[in-house]
Amino acid sequence: MNHFKGQISRANAAFTYYSTVNGTEGYLTLSTVSEAQTLAVLAAILDPYREAGPSAGVVSSEIVETGWDRTRVREDVESWLQRSAVLRERVVPVGEREEGWARMKPHSNNGALNRLEEKVVEEMSGLLVLLGGKED
Repeated sequence: MNHFKGQISRANAAFTYYSTVNGTEGYLTLSTVSEAQTLAVLAAILDPYREAGPSAGVVSSEIVETGWDRTRVREDVESWLQRSAVLRERVVPVGEREEGWARMKPHSNNGALNRLEEKVVEEMSGLLVLLGGKED
């Protein structure tokens, strides 16, 4: 997993409010949120083995720590989900499919104004569950 330091760094910073206010970064895409969720799944699988070590039949020193600040990412995701109006302004479509979703009505009643925002909120909620936070 540490062969993908760029993705881990991006996942650490993707949801940070301060980076979104002060720079050209700060727009959330569905792919960024999905990537962070995938990293959370990988970390959820690898971390227990690393911590268990020989009792799990692995050499824990061979499973390197992910370097992913799960606590900070969880807090940032919780913050974004609580500020839906700000989140809505930061979600941008990438590609024609997502542009279409941005024009579609949402399927659920989670407060999203369009299908793309709904998908981002669903992914972020799933990410939050994986990180040990509460789902709203």
